[in-house]
Amino acid sequence: MKAIKYAVGFVLMATSRLMGQGVMTSSPYSMFGVGEIASGLYGQNVAMGGVAYGMRGASLINSDNPAGLTGLDSCSLMAETSLFLRSERAQSGGSSNHAVSGNMSAFSLAGRIIPRWYVAVGIMPYSFVGYYFKSSQPLEGSLDTGYDSEFEGSGGLSKACLTHAFRLMRHLSMGVNLNYVFGNMEQSETQSSMSVTQTLYGRAFLADFGLQYYRQVGREAALTLGAVYGYRRKISLENSITIINDDASTEVKKKTVRQSLPQFAGAGGALQYKKMTYALDYTFRQYGSLSSGDSRVKFNDAHELRAGACP
Repeated sequence: MKAIKYAVGFVLMATSRLMGQGVMTSSPYSMFGVGEIASGLYGQNVAMGGVAYGMRGASLINSDNPAGLTGLDSCSLMAETSLFLRSERAQSGGSSNHAVSGNMSAFSLAGRIIPRWYVAVGIMPYSFVGYYFKSSQPLEGSLDTGYDSEFEGSGGLSKACLTHAFRLMRHLSMGVNLNYVFGNMEQSETQSSMSVTQTLYGRAFLADFGLQYYRQVGREAALTLGAVYGYRRKISLENSITIINDDASTEVKKKTVRQSLPQFAGAGGALQYKKMTYALDYTFRQYGSLSSGDSRVKFNDAHELRAGACP
């Protein structure tokens, strides 16, 4: 009972921490859409480059492929927390910017309920917004006179996750993540004495699914193959704008904005040979379905390949 009480307290602390999120990226690309999608930032697999689809283990809470939960020790209640540190450098127009960001990134609690049924709960980031840069532009009709604009953004989306995993057969498992995505983003533009700040708050329910096939292929080798899928989902963003001009402040409430969370699919595998594990993942993310909010900016679909090895 004492362990469960401490775990629940930690979940509440993690929830309040991740709702604030702090600055977890410094990428100027996070100013578009719902921000920079979080990926591969938590779990024991992060040290292997973020591979996850074929990963399973007695103490591994695999939220990227929920089917991997069936590899947990059936007699233990597992808890895991992750910290995140990131260094980024951006360059444009001959100038560069370097920033270091970090935060607590995730907390999960998992265990077996009954034979063949495993459950996990957790809180983790879904997307990040964090940028600051300046832009100089000439005044229309004048080449010698210009004005400076400052752009700044922070926040992002978090997801609370309830995971169910089932061992269908001896070698085959399936799982589903039921996610509640929520959070807020703040973006501002400042020119001289005028500042425009836009605050967006969003929430949505979505699910993603996973499969794993596990089999011994020798006395000292085991192979796991995995696949995941998450469907495209609309998210409602409540939008309000605050305009500050000299000493006057005006708040304008705009209608709810509809944005898309991208569809994704992936496949991968992991080979355990003696004391080593080798893994490879491929992921497709349909960023092309997102709207940047700027007619000059268009997203392209992403193809990602990850590989890792560990003893």
